[in-house]
Amino acid sequence: MQYFHRQLLTDKVNKRWFQLLIELERERTVSTKDLAKSVSSTTRTIISDIANIRTYFGKAIRIDVTNMGYSFFEIDSEEYIRKKKELLDLEPLFVIITAIFNNELLSIGEWSDRLHKSESTILRNLKKLDKIVADYQFEIEYSPITFKGKEQNIRKFFLSFFYEADATPHTVTPNIMIQEIVLEFSKAYHLETHLAIQFSMFCYILLISLERSQGGHHIKLPQKLKRELLKYHENFDLQKLKGIILRKTGEALSDEELLYIKLFLITNRNIDSLKSEGEFVKRYANDRVNQLAQAYLQLHPEITRNGVEALIHSFFTCCYLEIQLTEVHVKNLCGGTLFDEGPDASNFAQNLSFLERHPLAQQFLTERIVRDVAVNLTLLMSAIESSYYSSSLKIAFLLEGNHFVCLQTKAFAHQLLAGSHQLYFLDSISLNEDILETIGVDIIVTNYSEYINDYVLKSEYLLFQTIPTADDWNSLLKKISPALTKTSARSALI
Repeated sequence: MQYFHRQLLTDKVNKRWFQLLIELERERTVSTKDLAKSVSSTTRTIISDIANIRTYFGKAIRIDVTNMGYSFFEIDSEEYIRKKKELLDLEPLFVIITAIFNNELLSIGEWSDRLHKSESTILRNLKKLDKIVADYQFEIEYSPITFKGKEQNIRKFFLSFFYEADATPHTVTPNIMIQEIVLEFSKAYHLETHLAIQFSMFCYILLISLERSQGGHHIKLPQKLKRELLKYHENFDLQKLKGIILRKTGEALSDEELLYIKLFLITNRNIDSLKSEGEFVKRYANDRVNQLAQAYLQLHPEITRNGVEALIHSFFTCCYLEIQLTEVHVKNLCGGTLFDEGPDASNFAQNLSFLERHPLAQQFLTERIVRDVAVNLTLLMSAIESSYYSSSLKIAFLLEGNHFVCLQTKAFAHQLLAGSHQLYFLDSISLNEDILETIGVDIIVTNYSEYINDYVLKSEYLLFQTIPTADDWNSLLKKISPALTKTSARSALI
């Protein structure tokens, strides 16, 4: 479970269990003392918790006692994920957030009755949520319980809660109608060939836009951003999307809502086509953005020598556009913890220093978001390095989640496997039984548990974590070649 969801836990046992599982999943073998330190508890409590965890998860996992501490093994990944989700069934903040999204607004007294908790407990829980949503720059209204503030900030929170973080029992998923709308629009314009937005992200953006606008909560774009988005016509027609939505749902999204969706479509970029990124920069960049990108490139002359500088200009152009909507838009759930240690830690520190100190960056990056932008920039640079400076089994990757995490995952796959194996990066538009049979895929790798469906199960597959770990890659490498050691996987990654 990512930190974002852990903040929302109110049950003390749940909080300890999830933290213990995180430590065990990451390290695989951990001493009792280190586990106790990670949850600020006693070794006696840890021993009791481990016994109860074993009982609860049953045959889905195995936790052995060794002379090094506890060793953790996943036996049935699907069952393990399912049982972890069940722990969240009655978590009050998860229930309340989902109800607010569904426009089911209750008073504190009504929530007290529904959740069988005292009003003081509900109020205490909401005060905890108040601190979390403040990071997204909006507030809680208490009578009835709902959110108030800038609509784009509230929507970013819902996108984080339902899509970017791990799936929970309370995750609202786009229905078939939403998926058909995105699929029809995508196929009409072949979006999968020139835009990098993940299929499910597109579905969630549309779902959130429809649900919120139907509930009377509308996006209001800054006039300058509206002018920029209206100034250029991409090779897709948003009125076509409006027509598909109207035909499928009977609802008409406003032009402002369509421009909001367009912002997502054009700022989730790929790194495969330098020409496309150059064209994007010509359309949307300005002198200040280009100067900032050029200043960063001076620190990395190797990029200029290899002709991929358009990717850096594109990155800062996207930041410029997104921050005009709201600075919350660039938030990354990793929050910098991804680079607390490991080979990218120094790169992250250098990027953060550059963004904090450069005068042009200071003009539009506040202290609240500079770390998030540094995380995204570090992930992008890692992807660039792996893709441009570095192809047997046929391995298909089906990735979802944070755009930059997906880019880095694709890049790691190329770094570790390209040249030795044939790699395919598919999505739920292009992934079907006919394609799989035509390609002859040997292994499917996904980091999105919702994709473990019938056609995936017919092929050999691996389920990665939302943010893939070294152990995930080690599992894939061992499946490909059992001779590969765990050390080689860890040294290549985080």
